[in-house]
Amino acid sequence: LHWPEGLKGEEIKKCGREGTLLSKYNQQYHKLFKDIPLEEVVLKVCSCALQRDLLLQGRLYISPNWLCFHASLFGKDIKVVIPVVSVQMIKKHKMARLLPNGLAITTNTSQKYVFVSLLSRDSVYDMLRRVCTHLQPSSKKSLSVREFPEEPECESLEVLIPEMKWRKVCPASRSLSLPDNIPCIPRASMDSTDSFFPRKPPGS
Repeated sequence: LHWPEGLKGEEIKKCGREGTLLSKYNQQYHKLFKDIPLEEVVLKVCSCALQRDLLLQGRLYISPNWLCFHASLFGKDIKVVIPVVSVQMIKKHKMARLLPNGLAITTNTSQKYVFVSLLSRDSVYDMLRRVCTHLQPSSKKSLSVREFPEEPECESLEVLIPEMKWRKVCPASRSLSLPDNIPCIPRASMDSTDSFFPRKPPGS
């Protein structure tokens, strides 16, 4: 284990304690969620509560590809497994509209999970922002999938504008050329408007 240069003794001890805790939580993580691959390493564990009809107090485990929550209620295990790729939005949430200690996570199946009682919500939010690389900040308090409309192709333009199909079939030269049987009007007659529009006598 190589420590970065300039790290003080107290900071080294703190990093060591955090590493030991993460190792312990990593074992718990794979013991609780046996379907998660063993290669998946816990990045952060936080104590929180899942907001349902009752507040379910437990732990949220954050790893590179999964967000997993575990709680125990009356001796029964309650587990929530959220694939990172399914997350569509992460929004900062206020518990009871007062306490800024919650995060709301929405998935692509319209499932919404609200985790409250987070002691350090901003650090959890930052970790989720690093894990959910497909999300982008949509505001100061939320991350979401930003969809950019693709540029339409010629075929889609023909569907939207029927005239585009006609223009593709008919060459421009044909649409601009005139038939040969149209007689030419002399310029002199065009300059003299009286031949086309005779003047009416005054008072008529």
